[in-house]
Amino acid sequence: MDLGQYRLNKTKELADLAEKLGDRFDPFFCAVYKLLDELKEGESFDVEANVHPENRELFIKCACFYIWDKNRTRETFSAWVEFTNDYRYLRKMNSCYPTIFHKKRTPSQSNTT
Repeated sequence: MDLGQYRLNKTKELADLAEKLGDRFDPFFCAVYKLLDELKEGESFDVEANVHPENRELFIKCACFYIWDKNRTRETFSAWVEFTNDYRYLRKMNSCYPTIFHKKRTPSQSNTT
């Protein structure tokens, strides 16, 4: 099942859901942030298996906001969360450090003669 129909296209969509849900919104939003913050690098979260169908739209929109917010504020090359193309899974991608940041080897450290 493709859950991409629930992705967040405009932050107003999330604001409208918050207004509609009232007191139920904040705890749900915070729970999504906590869940995604606690995912370990390399771990995945199956939305279909773990989120009740009636909560999927809200969950996916909150997760989209989380991704936008964390990507805006995260440190370069730190781990990040992303959806699969069909929005069924979230996964925390591993940190990456480009080779330009690795310690450069001097000629005396190389294995060549």
